Amino acid sequence: KYLKKVTDQDAVFMGSNEVCGHLQSLPINTFSLGPQSTLEIIARALYRTLRTLDDLKIKTIYTHPFSNRGIGAALMNRLEKASSQTIKL
Repeated sequence: KYLKKVTDQDAVFMGSNEVCGHLQSLPINTFSLGPQSTLEIIARALYRTLRTLDDLKIKTIYTHPFSNRGIGAALMNRLEKASSQTIKL
């Protein structure tokens, strides 16, 4: 619901293949990181995608939370460190 209201043309969404697939009808660019069931793939893609989005000067990145256990906790930690001041859950 929130992403339906996004009007910033420079904003993107990055997340699992499954979530990105559900957003195809919305007017926001998506970056799929991999299947939700394979967080190792998502972790590798996360670093590469963050660098790419930084090179593209993207200022607003939306995503979804990952598990707070194991690799999911590391993913969430990296997202928190990469964010500016505000994280909305």
